[in-house]
Amino acid sequence: MKSFLLRAFTCSVLAGFALPAQAEVISQVLKVNVKLTEQQLAAVNVHGLVENQNPLPVRDIQVRVKLLDPANTTVRSFLLKPVEHLSPQEEHVFQADYVLRDYDALYLKAVSEVEYVSTSYLQVADWILTENWRNLEIWRIPVSEAAKVQERERIDLALDYLERVDRQRPEYQEAREKWNLVQYTYGKRLAEAQDGHEAILRLSNVEPGSKHEAEAAALLEKIRVQTIFKRAMEKAVAGNLKGAYRQMLYVPSGSAFYAQAQDKLQAWRETFKENQISLSGIEPPATLTGVERSQWLRRHHGAEGHTSSVGPDGHKRKTLWYLDYSHTTYDHQQKLVNKREF
Repeated sequence: MKSFLLRAFTCSVLAGFALPAQAEVISQVLKVNVKLTEQQLAAVNVHGLVENQNPLPVRDIQVRVKLLDPANTTVRSFLLKPVEHLSPQEEHVFQADYVLRDYDALYLKAVSEVEYVSTSYLQVADWILTENWRNLEIWRIPVSEAAKVQERERIDLALDYLERVDRQRPEYQEAREKWNLVQYTYGKRLAEAQDGHEAILRLSNVEPGSKHEAEAAALLEKIRVQTIFKRAMEKAVAGNLKGAYRQMLYVPSGSAFYAQAQDKLQAWRETFKENQISLSGIEPPATLTGVERSQWLRRHHGAEGHTSSVGPDGHKRKTLWYLDYSHTTYDHQQKLVNKREF
């Protein structure tokens, strides 16, 4: 059988999507070659590519090619061999050969559609929290060895994925609720483990209006003063006596630790006096009490450090922390979002 090339056609087409709302995986036909034989057989060769524009991997990618006549009527439709996995921004080049019988037109074009299985940031976060390493491995989601063996690393990684959920996504509200739940439950667990400092930082992240706001606030208040006293003692043991003195000044009068705090402050004053160390700018005026005293301490001592998080608007936020765990939070434009003072 002698065949001859009648005409070759190249066309670019619009992609078809399995998930139109996302439009994250694109299938595109780049070139179509057609050979017509004397027996009215058309040998069609199609070249194209599939690109994953999703920020997460996709799996089981199935491309369907449709051959169209000059009137854009589908002549044939066939499936290609499935692609098992595509990483973010990865491309897969495909080619296929197909024989058409009783087709004698000089024009033929092709379009492609794609179906695939996707995951979500919320699903990945759940896998991390439940330590489902098998699913994470199947989807080729990178997880460090530290996250596998250290709870804090694992929690932070899960929170990072929850923070990536776009507010326009249908699962956004569920992701924020889970974010608050994780902050509360992890903070509670840290409090039970006597890690008051880290517990307070986590509990303070629970957002106003969330289901766990009241529980987090109550637990925070329960452990806050004890944590201030404990941190002051830890700094003293570490040799940072001035830091310990500053910290201990925040133990409020009327609390269970106030008498002990005053005893320690007096002992440290004697040490400073013996070593001719000035407390200027550290010790508030004796005439100040209550709220005025707390404000003076924060203003003169300044913030001890800061943490970062992502707010409901999807933007990064920066929280400044003071020695009594008062804090101020600013958005990405340096605008004050919220504050809490004790």
